[in-house]
Amino acid sequence: MTVIEMPEHPATIAEVAAAFTGFAGLVSVLGRSSLDPKVRFWRVQLIVTTSLSAMFGALIPSAIQSLVSDESALWRTFSLILFLLVAGQLIFVYRSMPSEQASGPLKLLYSPMAVVLTVGSLVFQVCLASVVVGLVSTEAPAVYSLSLLFLLLASTFHFFRLLKGAQPDAAV
Repeated sequence: MTVIEMPEHPATIAEVAAAFTGFAGLVSVLGRSSLDPKVRFWRVQLIVTTSLSAMFGALIPSAIQSLVSDESALWRTFSLILFLLVAGQLIFVYRSMPSEQASGPLKLLYSPMAVVLTVGSLVFQVCLASVVVGLVSTEAPAVYSLSLLFLLLASTFHFFRLLKGAQPDAAV
């Protein structure tokens, strides 16, 4: 059995994502805001689901590495699991968005950064799907790593937005 070299940065991504989840809980409990409670609750759910997707996505390689010995099958498996995690998160975000935040037929176009995050999520979904079906095999670790980094950046954006909205009289 060959040993497959795994990058070390997923552990760091998992730690940062877990920290965002914990801090989101603190901000939601301790912060004061004039935002609608439904919108505020949705923002907390958004940061938690994004952070947990990044955290679990980063932990997948170390959990499954010993089960699969073929490197291409291993990255396909990782990518499939991350693809399903992010797809579930996108569906959750779309379906749970309060009507106060919606402004378009997709209910996701409420700010320029939200558009960037939505388009970026869809692009990485396509990239992960291409790894799953075997169209990209040599760059699979890079695609997976970039998808994790994108999830972490999205989590960072949602965290700062939650932090800004937790200030008194915030109108974010």
